[in-house]
Amino acid sequence: MPSIIQSVRDVLQESIDSTPEQASRFFKTNVGDYAAHDQFMGISVPKLRKIAKKFRSLNLEDLALLLQSVINEERLLALIILNLLNFTHSHLSFGSFNMTNTTN
Repeated sequence: MPSIIQSVRDVLQESIDSTPEQASRFFKTNVGDYAAHDQFMGISVPKLRKIAKKFRSLNLEDLALLLQSVINEERLLALIILNLLNFTHSHLSFGSFNMTNTTN
């Protein structure tokens, strides 16, 4: 039985609607830039929002795995799901992944 993360990745793979080069044009992805190591699949944000609604029941451990991905769309999907669930930074503390209040 495939894991839920693999199911998410399969749906993301099926949802590609542009090239990674088109997706990365909005980010600084040249050597030395902040997004130099990011990888892009080429999925539009509206599609990611629809996928997020489908997977909004992911548990926090699965969301943490997606948040740690090198793939931009996987991280964004996890953030959209957290937003759907009305999570804030003060809610997140699980496993080895710990987000606390980072405001100064």
